[in-house]
Parts: sequence; C-alpha cells; structure tokens
Amino acid sequence: MKTEIANSIRAAVDYLSGCQEPDGCWHDYKLPVGSSDQWVTAFIGLCLVKIGETGLHENALSVAKRAAHWLIEHKTYKAGWGYNGITGPDVDSTGNALALLKAFNLKMNFADQRWLRKQWKPGGGFATYTDCCGGWAVDHPDVIWPAFSVLDREDMLQLREEAITYLQRTRLADGMWPAYWWNQGFYSTFQALTMLKSIGVEIKELAGATEAKSIEIRTWFDTAFALGVLKMWEADQSVMNSLISKILDNQKSNGSWTGGRALRVTNPDYSQPWNQTQENTSFGELYQDVFNCMTTASMARILAMFVVD
Repeated sequence: MKTEIANSIRAAVDYLSGCQEPDGCWHDYKLPVGSSDQWVTAFIGLCLVKIGETGLHENALSVAKRAAHWLIEHKTYKAGWGYNGITGPDVDSTGNALALLKAFNLKMNFADQRWLRKQWKPGGGFATYTDCCGGWAVDHPDVIWPAFSVLDREDMLQLREEAITYLQRTRLADGMWPAYWWNQGFYSTFQALTMLKSIGVEIKELAGATEAKSIEIRTWFDTAFALGVLKMWEADQSVMNSLISKILDNQKSNGSWTGGRALRVTNPDYSQPWNQTQENTSFGELYQDVFNCMTTASMARILAMFVVD
C-alpha cells in the first residue's frame, strides 16, 4: 500500500503546485470578507514542508519556500498575519506563517513572536482574535499548537506545564479536543496530540475510546485528520488501512480531494459551539475550500505519515 500512498501524495503535490499563484501564494474559501491568502498560504506551505521532508516529491520544499517568501513580502500588519490582508492579524495565521519561516531558517520578526506571546490567556491557551468580544476572544484549543510551536525557548519552558494542564482540562469525554473554527474536532485533536508529543508528553495513554468506524466523518478535510489521530493513537492497522483505501479511491483524477463545508465562522455569541445541537445552525456558517487546496494539502500531509515508518 505504501507505493499507492506515495503515488497519491505526488499527484496531490502536483495539484497544489498547479494551484499556486505565480507570486507564491494560494487563495481559497469565499467568505463575506473575501478569500484567504495569508492563512491558507501558511497552512498549505507547512503541509508541503512535512511532505518534502519525506523526500516523496522533489518540488514540495521549493513550492513551500516560495510560499514562505510570499508571506514575508506581503506582510500587511505591523505584527502577525491574518486570514487575508483586511481581517487583521490572528493567532492561527501568525503561528502557521512563523512555523513555515522557521522550517526554512528564515528570519522571524521578534515583534511577531512577542505579539503571539501576549495573546496567551490566563489559565492557558490562545484566543484566535484578541481585539474582539465574545467567543472570538476566549481560548481556542484548535489554535494552540501553531502559536506555541514558534514561541522562543524561554517562553515555551515557562508555559509548558500550564499548556499541558490546559490541554488536559479542555479534552472531551470521548478523547477528542473541541474545535472552535471547525465543524468537527479531528483537526484540533490532531494538533493537541502533536503538541503533547512535541513537548515530551506520552500520548499512548491518551488513546481515544472512539473507533473510526463509529465516527461520522463529514468531509475529506475531517477524514484526513481523523486518520492522523488514529495514527498517533496507534490504532488497529486494519482500521487505518480501510480508511486509507477509501481515501485513495476518492482522490480525483487531478490529484485533489473535494473540499467540504468544514470551516465554521463561529458566531461570537458562542464560546463553546461544540455543546450546541447539530440542528442549531445559528452558532456559525460553514464554508468549503472551493479550490480543494486546504483539503488536498491536509490529506497529503497526513498520508505522508504512513510512508516514513
């Protein structure tokens, strides 16, 4: 199966490379505030770095590096990056952007790291936005790792225990972590597990009780990170192989996977939208990555975990 996975990843990278603008960025989503360039460019670039590190695609790292330089050259805020150039800086976009620069040993602006550090909330976690009110200004588990990963070493050491306690406190009864900006919690759970592993916490003990076959996965974006969670939990190989086969069978001929309505622009009146009933849509509109870029980058990045063993 590794050969099939490797071929799938190469096709996905070719698709993403073809979608990249000549100046190095990507565009995706169509929200009322427009499409995203800064956030999606940082996110996709980081996925390509993970793929490039496996050596599966000779152009993955060069495509990602072009994205990193675009972020440097098209920085519209004094500190940080945002969804795009008019929405203001946010923790998630800034963390991903700095992580991409860090991957290529490109100089990170001290002001950006200081801005991130100031967004740490008392008791743990980062809020995505701090110049807002309501739920947008409280801590969000789905953005903690991108931001924490690029703090300077002194800040990481200072906040480590508080971060661990925060992740222990915010974990749900089913073993997952909730998502504020996503319709399901697979991405936030993958990020939480990645963070805990990176800061030296044994994650085998955190294995979830929910089997993939019993989880309703609604989009290919969520499918990607559900597979990543199972991998980190060291789930039964037959369960993962079954999911991988389904993924490979549904890859489009152009190398992409169809984007889905996974991104939620949460109503700031809600601080815990995961506690709302599925029938109540007032807690946030759902949006699709219309060019399939975020979904495809995520899927390829997760599949790469299965060819490096």
